[in-house]
Amino acid sequence: MSEAQEKISFNKPPLTFDDQVAKLRERGMSIENPAKAESFLSHINYYRLSAYWRPFLLDAGTDNERFKQNTCFEVVQNLYTFDRELRLLMLDAIEHIEISIRTQWAYFVAHEPEHGAHAHLNAKLFIKNNKKQQAKRKQAEEKRERQQERKGCKSVSDAPDNRDKNSKKTYKDISWPDCLKQLQDEVDRSSEDFIKHYKETYKEELPPIWVVCEVMSLGSLSQWYRILESITLRQGMASVFDIDHRALGSWLQHLSVVRNICAHHGRLWDREFSILLSVPRGNSQELTNQFQRGSRKIYNTFLLTLHMLDVIIPGHSWRTRTKNLIAAHKIDVSKMGFPADWCDCLLWREEEKL
Repeated sequence: MSEAQEKISFNKPPLTFDDQVAKLRERGMSIENPAKAESFLSHINYYRLSAYWRPFLLDAGTDNERFKQNTCFEVVQNLYTFDRELRLLMLDAIEHIEISIRTQWAYFVAHEPEHGAHAHLNAKLFIKNNKKQQAKRKQAEEKRERQQERKGCKSVSDAPDNRDKNSKKTYKDISWPDCLKQLQDEVDRSSEDFIKHYKETYKEELPPIWVVCEVMSLGSLSQWYRILESITLRQGMASVFDIDHRALGSWLQHLSVVRNICAHHGRLWDREFSILLSVPRGNSQELTNQFQRGSRKIYNTFLLTLHMLDVIIPGHSWRTRTKNLIAAHKIDVSKMGFPADWCDCLLWREEEKL
């Protein structure tokens, strides 16, 4: 809607479940068993389900809105069920990734010289949103990239300007004091026995880094990673997953968004993400080649998930489970940004990964 367009009052009446079925049929949707469709809509909100039939509409959003020929309720229901199972599959993978990232962050930061158990309380280790510091860090990164190019490596300077559009601060504006306050809040909210034990036993306000990381959300971890002053430290963590430090920062921010969508039962199928993923640079040429540059669809998320799980859990079954899920529901994967030859790619071939 343009700014000049006048807003109108919302005056649509609520519909009974029976009326909802009738409305779909009036618009041209084929419903083989109206009673089953009504039962389904009595538990799955009509408005929620509409996201899955929207691609089948002609003149969507107008008074002449109608369904394409041969659109049936069962196909829409199948897409909804697939998406639900996909969210559960993605949450399973993200759990492994999140726990591994907690481990890497605590280990690498604590083991840096003069860091120790409470390294997260040392302001010198982190960016404090000071313009001079940010400029210094940018210069160091540019110098490192020039050195890589002289060695024949590809540049890693194409990381997107990722912003959290729902927050007052951009993602890049969040600083060490912000992260520290958020961490203190997470500790205060925690009801974990190990946090209670720490508070009753030790005088420091916050637990050591290998304890406190266990109450951090993936979103918090992505921010703590981003504000690390040391490029070497960030690259050390990224090297565990055979990617560059900018790619890992981009991936962590993206995965925190995906995790939140899954946890709140949002749609992954046919979704476009606001955050563009940074193209990975590392030894995996297949991963770099397969990455869909500029795509906002979820295919790149599948690629980064597979890549990280191959490192974290060699011989995992997530690849097979994903392919089986797609096949079981006969999904048109082009809606998720999959290339036509995706099954033939090395990253998706189980026999090459055993």
